Amino acid sequence: MTIFIELSNEAFDEVFESSEVQAQTIYGTDYGSSYEVLDKAREHAHFIFQTKQEARKFISRKYPECSINYQMDLFEEVGAC
Repeated sequence: MTIFIELSNEAFDEVFESSEVQAQTIYGTDYGSSYEVLDKAREHAHFIFQTKQEARKFISRKYPECSINYQMDLFEEVGAC
């Protein structure tokens, strides 16, 4: 199962720069002018969308088995694709 975790901008930047990744985990963050998704575990890809809604649609289609975790500093909300 693939897990999607929404991070703060700072945490996303750290994951982006890091060579260590969690298996089957993709990450996202909202920069205001764009929403970015990082998949180092499966496809080694970085996706940029105009809105969070576009990103969620893409994630739901690309990773239909995923569960979505929203995280800023602590887990705040858990949902499914």
